[in-house]
Amino acid sequence: MPITYYRDQVMYDEFGRGPGPYGQANANARAMAYELERRGIKVEFRYPSDGAVSTPGSRY
Repeated sequence: MPITYYRDQVMYDEFGRGPGPYGQANANARAMAYELERRGIKVEFRYPSDGAVSTPGSRY
């Protein structure tokens, strides 16, 4: 399962869902990945520019 991850604040500001620190978005992504992997679901982190799955509200 691809999970969106941001390289830095500039990338988050360009592609993120809303204002805020990219570190929080990445922390949320890591927490979600942990829970999914704990349930046996393989995850893969991807930057928005590298084929992350677009969702409603995202800007990519």
